[in-house]
Amino acid sequence: MKIEPEKKYRKIATEFVFLVAGILCVAFLLNAIYQYNEERNIAIEQLNVRGNSIGELLASIAIDPLLIYDNLTLNEYVKNTSAQQDIVFAVFYDDGVAITNYLDTNKPIISDIVNDKENINLEETLKILSNSNSVSTLKFPVNFNNRRLANLVIGIDNTSIEALPFKHLINQVVISLLLAFFVGLAVYSAFIRKVSLPIKKLIHAVNNVASFIFDSEIKIKGKNEITELANTFDHMRITLRNAVLERDHTLSEMERFNINLEERVNERTQELHVLNSEMAHQAMHDPLTGLPNRILVIERLNQALQISARNNVRLAVFIIDLNNFKEVNDTLGHPAGDEILQQVAQRLPKALRQSDTVGRLGGDEFAVVLPDTEVDQAKIVAQKILDCLIPSFNLDNQPIALTASIGIAISPDHGAEQSALIRRADVAMYEAKKNDEGFLVYDPEFDLYTPKRLALMADLRHAINENELELYYQPQLNLKTGEVTCVEALIRWQHDEHGMIHPESFIYMAENSGLMNVLSDWVFNQALIDWNDWMNTGLKISIAINLSVRNLVDPDLPDRLSEIQQMHNVPGNFIKLEITESAVMSNPEFAMKIMSHPKLSRFYFAIDDFGTGYSSLSYLKRLAVHEVKIDKSFVLDMDKNEEDASIVRSVIDLSHNLGRSVLAEGVENIETLEILKNLGCDNVQGYLLSVPVAANEVPSLVKRLNQHYLKNVDSVAH
Repeated sequence: MKIEPEKKYRKIATEFVFLVAGILCVAFLLNAIYQYNEERNIAIEQLNVRGNSIGELLASIAIDPLLIYDNLTLNEYVKNTSAQQDIVFAVFYDDGVAITNYLDTNKPIISDIVNDKENINLEETLKILSNSNSVSTLKFPVNFNNRRLANLVIGIDNTSIEALPFKHLINQVVISLLLAFFVGLAVYSAFIRKVSLPIKKLIHAVNNVASFIFDSEIKIKGKNEITELANTFDHMRITLRNAVLERDHTLSEMERFNINLEERVNERTQELHVLNSEMAHQAMHDPLTGLPNRILVIERLNQALQISARNNVRLAVFIIDLNNFKEVNDTLGHPAGDEILQQVAQRLPKALRQSDTVGRLGGDEFAVVLPDTEVDQAKIVAQKILDCLIPSFNLDNQPIALTASIGIAISPDHGAEQSALIRRADVAMYEAKKNDEGFLVYDPEFDLYTPKRLALMADLRHAINENELELYYQPQLNLKTGEVTCVEALIRWQHDEHGMIHPESFIYMAENSGLMNVLSDWVFNQALIDWNDWMNTGLKISIAINLSVRNLVDPDLPDRLSEIQQMHNVPGNFIKLEITESAVMSNPEFAMKIMSHPKLSRFYFAIDDFGTGYSSLSYLKRLAVHEVKIDKSFVLDMDKNEEDASIVRSVIDLSHNLGRSVLAEGVENIETLEILKNLGCDNVQGYLLSVPVAANEVPSLVKRLNQHYLKNVDSVAH
């Protein structure tokens, strides 16, 4: 919208003139009022001086009449005084009583008060005159020889002295207004010429620039701010003109370069669509196996949960973990492991429906989502999956056998959210792996973090700190000498509320709650205390102490064990550390570092539960181990099962060839003892010898067993 400069800025000029004129008017008016007050004060002062002169003269000449009580003369004096200009009245008082009574009733100011000139109330009239704003009163004492004869009061008319200054005030006000008007006109004319017209030119020029008319030069004469503003506008005009020319040139270039832009955009859009599809697939699928990855599995699980809740049906979630896959990787290398994972990914879908989802969560862990599936159906599918993995995997014509552990969680029984179901299926999977079960359905008892288990963990920490645990010992017999050469320390926990808690239960909790190292330190310390107690009775025997898989990954373990050993002054060759085969195989490199550590050089090491792990034979010759303990699962039935007996024979021969002694655990009858002795087994342990006993019973037990087996070293009969 175009601005109308003349109308706009003439209004500003008018406002400016009115402002200046107003300021001048106020200044002149204030000056006129000041002059009026000054003249009025001077007139009043002059009148008071005149009144004082008259009063003092009258008071001096009235002494004689007052002395002789000549009231007639006093009234004559009062009459003559009242006849003078601006004197309204004069009265002599004696003790508050007027002794003169003359009033000039012809004076307008008195006649307005007195209605009846024949009957004048002197006191009332004088009171009214004294209180009038138009009359000023002056009081003079009349004294003779320091004695008051009377008081003289004179009334002076103020009307005449205010009239003249007020006329002057009116004249000055009129003159001030006229001066303000003419000054305003002069300012108005100057403002129009010096301000309004230059601004009008500027607005006209700005309107031209706003309309993209850049040819009109902006030029204003003078040397002031408006001139500088005009020069700035002119510089802006030139800059904008150049910018517009540059813009037009650029637009022309853009139009020339973008003739085929739409085709290029469409082509690029197609390429991006294909790329986005590929990226979406890659983001949702495992690059190695091509199966859905964790993100897509969770997304489909969430969709299946919504459908199941709407249709009021169950669904199942599987977590599948390949057993001993790490050994394949370590033995054959990661490329072979990747090939195994690809073959597993090809087999798994064959055991499932089209509506089911199978995905890889990472490593050797897979997940399966089975919509609309009951518990019994889930178990059937889990067995199908295990069956499909039974055929050996072929790697460069080398057959590899693998099994799996499957954890199953059912919704809504085990949770209505994906995170809870996956976690609980994972818990069930670890429980299946721990117990060598192919698959297990989640049970709250599996979960370390149920309220009951959390309470047990707190109780276990308290039991360790308060020394409420107890060690029992089971003897190990040397078949060649007939002597008990070692006892194995076995932990026991008699809980006040839950009774005897099986070691596997609370050791598993300790391994998964950060308490394992503390528990192992307690066992090691207490075992050496018991060893010293036995020494005091004359019994000098080795002691076997178990280490957990958690201990093997603790770099401070050698330092702590050495410190405890030195504290109790127990020779290292009387301490045997037993490590399970599965613990060794979980981290064989670290196990070898522990066994060869300089601070543990005098300790004996034994591989416990030998035969239950995989690929451990390749490590046996590299481990600084002194003894191999054959797992009781092979020993218990070897007198009836030729296959178990053959396995035991092979382990004994292999161990002896590698320079290791052999101990068979789980010996429960004489027949088994005889077979082991004939096979050349070095040591045995089991219920045939004794159940685990408390520490204070060990000396008498060892003595009794030695007496028996030393006598029968060539016989296995009691």
